Amino acid sequence: MSIMEVISLILVFLLGGLWETEAMSVTEVVGKEITIKCSHTNAFSNVKYFCKGACRDEDILISSRNKKKDTKGKYTISDEGNAFSVTISFLTEDDAGTYWCGIERVGFDTYNKVVLTVIQGEDPDNSFGLQLSDLASSSKKLVCIGAGLGVVVLTLAVVILIFLRHRRRTIRASSGMKQTD
Repeated sequence: MSIMEVISLILVFLLGGLWETEAMSVTEVVGKEITIKCSHTNAFSNVKYFCKGACRDEDILISSRNKKKDTKGKYTISDEGNAFSVTISFLTEDDAGTYWCGIERVGFDTYNKVVLTVIQGEDPDNSFGLQLSDLASSSKKLVCIGAGLGVVVLTLAVVILIFLRHRRRTIRASSGMKQTD
């Protein structure tokens, strides 16, 4: 493996965050409201939006470009730079489905997938208000981050070993040349 290949591999891992497509699952009870937090790298002042479906103009439910609330008052958006929150009020079973947190970009927009499940009645197993899906999502992120760091450390170790091996050969070759003189 050449040094250029190793550098290319490292760059792919480091720049991978720019094309993120994180998935999150959330569950809430009919009649309640839920706040979904979406985060993107390098989003800053870009327009943020929340959509259901193909994310064409007609699929966008709320955007940071327009008012903070949609005309029906069901969706609210709060722009926080690299993150934004969307609150869906008065949940019904029809609200269940796949949504997308989008960021307008030059070229292609970036998205995070959100799967919303809406259930009837109180969740008796959730007395502390914790979302098990949030915990699972956090664990998946930690596993991905750990795996990525492991690959980077392993790659650096291979580069160092190749360097030391090459250096040892160079030292042996130069010392061998001096003995024959």
